[in-house]
Amino acid sequence: MDSYLQKAAEVSKQHPKPDIKFAYGTAGFRARADTLDSVMFRMGLLAVLRSKAKSGQAIGVVVTASHNPVHDNGVKLVDPFGEMLQPSWERHASELANAEDVRNILSGVVTEHSIDWNVPAQVFIARDTRPSGERFVKAITNGIEALGGSCHDYGEDRPYPCYSSPPFLE
Repeated sequence: MDSYLQKAAEVSKQHPKPDIKFAYGTAGFRARADTLDSVMFRMGLLAVLRSKAKSGQAIGVVVTASHNPVHDNGVKLVDPFGEMLQPSWERHASELANAEDVRNILSGVVTEHSIDWNVPAQVFIARDTRPSGERFVKAITNGIEALGGSCHDYGEDRPYPCYSSPPFLE
């Protein structure tokens, strides 16, 4: 676990945090796209921990700002059955997005939720068609890979193939 946390801290330097206070709300994080790279990376990290905490179930990371202007964007995490993130995890998201010491926050989440590092983590990513989306998926993927998680990028706002249930429920 320590080597993954160290790697996350090192890779975090490639995604510097701007001097902005971020807050996770009902709609996740929303801001100007040019300020969100570090948040995207850190939500990749948090999605891995959430998946591990949920016994390896897939966690969704959605990059979208709905009806906001094109220069904005956002990100939210979605639990395995489409539920909103639990309030305790919203707190972790805000703390991580604003942290100077990423490793310390990650370590605290692992301890607080008794996360078993041996549980594999999977993350599904989806995004809208905003110009910043592709860059943000790369930042999220950097976070997922830094903590040893696996991911599937569903790409731009397109439907799942026809299944009787979404593929992660099968």
